[in-house]
Amino acid sequence: GRLPDGRRVTSRGTRQLIEYEIDLEGWENRTWETPKNGPPTSRYFAVNVRDSDLSQRLGLRGPAWLGMARDSLFVLTREERPKPVLVVPLNHIFKYGKDVDVFSVEIGAVSPKFPGVLFFHINRADDAFDTLHKYSMAWGGAPARGPRA
Repeated sequence: GRLPDGRRVTSRGTRQLIEYEIDLEGWENRTWETPKNGPPTSRYFAVNVRDSDLSQRLGLRGPAWLGMARDSLFVLTREERPKPVLVVPLNHIFKYGKDVDVFSVEIGAVSPKFPGVLFFHINRADDAFDTLHKYSMAWGGAPARGPRA
């Protein structure tokens, strides 16, 4: 069946998979399965990493999966078997925000390459914002300077 946001749910054996038809540059006109290698409570968003000082320092650009879990935010490659390229504990996220099709995250000093801001072109910015807000509040570690809408 289909979910209200256009995702399609299919079953394979005992597992349910959520598939997306993604309308973002670089994601081609095909259906993508969400990654399966994260924590069970993870939410995934198809994104294009936009250029910023931090994305350049980390070598992040182009299509990727943005993942969120109860204790971290992570970026995965878009490959058939996605690999993590960045994992940030929620207590290192200072601010996050959204615009019509952009989701941004300000990250603090996780390593010498930080701090900085990452920008993601995304079709579901409201959903990403709400998910990160829910996880950060449930974790008890609201961002140091709070969300910005």
